[in-house]
Amino acid sequence: TRHVMAVDGLDWLAAKEKVRDISAVDAQVIRLATFPYKVGIGIGVTSGISCVPLCFHLPTVEYFNERFVTADVPKPDDLETWLEVGSWAWNWMEPPLGVASFVLLAMQLTRAQMQNMDMKP
Repeated sequence: TRHVMAVDGLDWLAAKEKVRDISAVDAQVIRLATFPYKVGIGIGVTSGISCVPLCFHLPTVEYFNERFVTADVPKPDDLETWLEVGSWAWNWMEPPLGVASFVLLAMQLTRAQMQNMDMKP
């Protein structure tokens, strides 16, 4: 309110009303303005949670393999523990997870260097 008073030369009541108007307009567009960030948050949370059963939970790994990967299934005695299941699933989970991790690392490095040069990422 003080900033509006100083910039627009208004008294306190008029500035308070103008701040209310600004807040109302802001509330109308905030959903649209924050939508890309919310999508990114959703993708990040979903990816983080889903990668665990896709790597270590035998029924989930078998379902994913049957529908999308079609890799050879190891013998049942090679799938007795969650670590053995993870070893099998890692054959197809490692490339996308590794690439995604590297892309994020490269983006973080780029952002940090841009900030070092006072550039906006």
